[in-house]
Formats: sequence, C-alpha cells, structure tokens
Amino acid sequence: MRAIQSGVILAVGSELTTGSTRDTNSGDLASELTASGVRVLRSTALPDDLDRVAAAVTQALADADVVLSTGGLGPTPDDLTREAIAAACGLEVREDDALLAGLMEMFDRRGAPMP
Repeated sequence: MRAIQSGVILAVGSELTTGSTRDTNSGDLASELTASGVRVLRSTALPDDLDRVAAAVTQALADADVVLSTGGLGPTPDDLTREAIAAACGLEVREDDALLAGLMEMFDRRGAPMP
C-alpha cells in the first residue's frame, strides 16, 4: 500500500463563502495532516452548490492522495455534499435500510427525535 503523501481539504457550506461562519475545521485538519507527514496542497471553501462541489471533488481526487471534506453533511435541504461526492465518483446515493434502522434505534434510546 502506497503512503499518503498529499491531501486536499474541501470545506462545504454557503455560510463559509458568505462570511456568516468562519472555517475553523480546515486549519485543524491541515495541522493534523501536516503532523502526520501529509503535504496539504490546498484548502478550499465551497458554497452549497452541487456542480461546484462535484467539480472540486473531481479535481481534488486527480491532484491528491486523500481528500477530506468538512461541513455540508447535515440534515438540511441545501446540504448536497453526499450527492456531489457520489457524482464525482460516478456513484448513486442510496439509503441503507439496516443502517437507517440502527440510527433510528440509537435516537430512540436517547429519547431524541431523528433529524
């Protein structure tokens, strides 16, 4: 197995590109990657835009050994990171019934509504 030598960080969320929220995750991830011997090629903030995120993932996969994505995975309607990554990899997003049942059970045990 080849060692991971280079990485790209993609921070997804329109709140990052409009200045509503500061991206503190990318700096921490870059620091950890660097400490692990991985050269970070770039860190990019992207809006919640399917085509832009898919294009950024495609380019990052071509450029680096590892691609880290932060943000954009929440249960809100504008979070399309999963779909963008799937599109960049030529895959379809699908629901896993067993995994969904396990998540629902976990939320039930905690007495919390599942988002």
